[in-house]
Amino acid sequence: HKNKLEWVEIIEPRTRERMYANLLTGECVWDPPAGVRIKRTGDNQWWELYDPNTARFYYYNAATQRTVWHRPHS
Repeated sequence: HKNKLEWVEIIEPRTRERMYANLLTGECVWDPPAGVRIKRTGDNQWWELYDPNTARFYYYNAATQRTVWHRPHS
């Protein structure tokens, strides 16, 4: 059985370019994966993503396009 992957559209904070993130693995890619549905974002929704350059997880707010290293309280 195929795992359901949760992909969302994000804005990369430094380049302001559109990216796609997998909420299960934290993986980010520039092109939308073929044949998967992209989730819509909530107003005050934080996502945990993975940065392979630093090998750290970080948090991204879809509404404000803000990125932080520490888990937000909300």
